[in-house]
Amino acid sequence: MDKGSRTYGPSDTEYADVLDVLCQVEQGTVDELGLLELSDGEECLHAIKCSISKPKSKDSEDGELGQILVGTKHIYVRVVTGLESKVQYRVPYRQVTRWDVRDCSHRRMKRVGSDALLHEVVLEFDWYWKIHPTGSVANIRVASPGTIHIFVKKSERKRYQGHDAWYAVVEQLVKLMRSHQPNGMEEDQQDEEERAMQVQQGIESIVDEFYRNSRISSMPLGQSGKERMECFQVYPFCSLRGSLEIGADTVVFRPYCSDRLGRVRIKKSEILLVRKRPYIVDCNACEIYFGRRASVFFVFEHEEDATRLVQRLKEFARYTMIQDVGYIQRLWLEDSVSNFQYLMYLNDLAGRSYKNIHRYPVFPWVLSDYTSDSLNLRSPNVYRNLSKPIAALTEKKAMHGLEMYQALKESNVEDPWMFGSHYSNPGIVVFFTVRQNPKLMLKLQGGSFDHPNRMFRSIPAAWASVSSASGSDVKELIPQLYDPQAGLQILRNNQYISLGGDFGHLKKVILPPWATSIEEFLEKMRLALESDHVSSHIHAWIDLVFGIHARGEGAIKHHNVFHYMTYDETATKHLDKAKEDAAQHRALLMQAQEFGRSPDVLFKASHPRKKARESRSRLSKLLGSCFCGVPPLAK
Repeated sequence: MDKGSRTYGPSDTEYADVLDVLCQVEQGTVDELGLLELSDGEECLHAIKCSISKPKSKDSEDGELGQILVGTKHIYVRVVTGLESKVQYRVPYRQVTRWDVRDCSHRRMKRVGSDALLHEVVLEFDWYWKIHPTGSVANIRVASPGTIHIFVKKSERKRYQGHDAWYAVVEQLVKLMRSHQPNGMEEDQQDEEERAMQVQQGIESIVDEFYRNSRISSMPLGQSGKERMECFQVYPFCSLRGSLEIGADTVVFRPYCSDRLGRVRIKKSEILLVRKRPYIVDCNACEIYFGRRASVFFVFEHEEDATRLVQRLKEFARYTMIQDVGYIQRLWLEDSVSNFQYLMYLNDLAGRSYKNIHRYPVFPWVLSDYTSDSLNLRSPNVYRNLSKPIAALTEKKAMHGLEMYQALKESNVEDPWMFGSHYSNPGIVVFFTVRQNPKLMLKLQGGSFDHPNRMFRSIPAAWASVSSASGSDVKELIPQLYDPQAGLQILRNNQYISLGGDFGHLKKVILPPWATSIEEFLEKMRLALESDHVSSHIHAWIDLVFGIHARGEGAIKHHNVFHYMTYDETATKHLDKAKEDAAQHRALLMQAQEFGRSPDVLFKASHPRKKARESRSRLSKLLGSCFCGVPPLAK
């Protein structure tokens, strides 16, 4: 670590301030690029600002500002019709009947300034999907043919070699898709799968050639003092492929799809923390915290590249993370760190991050009373039994899980399970954060919100669903529901999202009777988490999620066995077996992403119980600096 670096322990006076700085993550360029509009499994090849028009005459030079997004399965056209509203088209490549690129450097557009034009693209299609940016209704298929004229300005010209390659790649994708269209006759499943595999292989071949022509070439360290490595910058449900450039003073990510949008530039002096992260089943990612309330998440093809980046940057990081879980455990037992801080630390050490929606931080439901008019936090009757997993809170659920396990075992299933649903997965994160990030719900649900009765509309209803004797709802909570600051964003409907049904534009989530406001609800939730009762019982929940009862015989005994694809060790085993079958391997990988990921096991022995040391002064101090962030740093 360089001379200007410091390490902070939990007792340091700057400790809470450091955690507060690192508490928020930026979504930023996701909305700017419109990546969430891409269909499942689709990659963004090019994003460019332009002028778009449907001219009345051939010589019309009037147009609207807009954006083109070139995906691997569709071409997306976004037209700005006002300050905020946008009309969007998603055209499948197999429906494109004309893709004509013309030089128009001699022309100028009246409505977009005097900037000279580079190209005019004529896009004709048989039908398209009309995307409603408000998300109030599902995407609509418009069957009528259409024509869109796209004008690209010279100022948007790509700066690296192959800047015009996207014109050619669209033409190739159109030819590929149209040549593999269904012939109108009924296909059996084998023929359909074979055609889909041929299309996928063709797309991969075209994309690889595109990147070979257009990417910034790799430059070994030493030639110019810079090192470049290829990676993906990952957002929830989408990613950007690009080049990460490590210079003398900066770290710069340049996406291949755009010269301007999505670029990230970090001064080394601003780097606060560098963490190696798992992504899906491989430990091939790196998260960099920098500036104020910002972090970026990069995924590499090989784990060695992620390790190399961490080694290169950790000497510039202001803080380092404590890797000794026993040290932090002792601090927690001594009351030097709060329950919230301790759980955040365990989540981090188990590879969970706000930027990784597949491995999002998980917190327990600690209360069980959401219907009373008042809440007595000193009564044990208002708390959940933390010694039972969320999937087996009732005897009926526990027996159902055991019966499922025995039936699968008798059927010679290699890795039987008790519960097919997981307590932490992308769907749960989207469920709780729909008011803060509605586009994630639209992405997950194919362009529309979920059924109103399945939306996050009520705290009492959410707990009733989880604690009912029947049903498959096993969701735990996310940290924001114990944070009086971050929780405001997920409980208030600041974007006036219509939930549909009888709830309409519900101003806020329905609260328990004992909370008259969101602020009061969040404060009591945090007080409950830090209460004497939870402090002396949370060790049992830690054993179930991060400890000896999360795997093996301990998990079976405590009815805590989930689908085998939620565990890294068994998921890796099944993925390795399916390597020769591309379709099966892809299906298993999709399951690993959607089913949720179980945290890494951090403890090989029972977690010690914390003695009761509650004091109102300590709780007041905790609530005076509430945050939702990175766990304790280095000793």
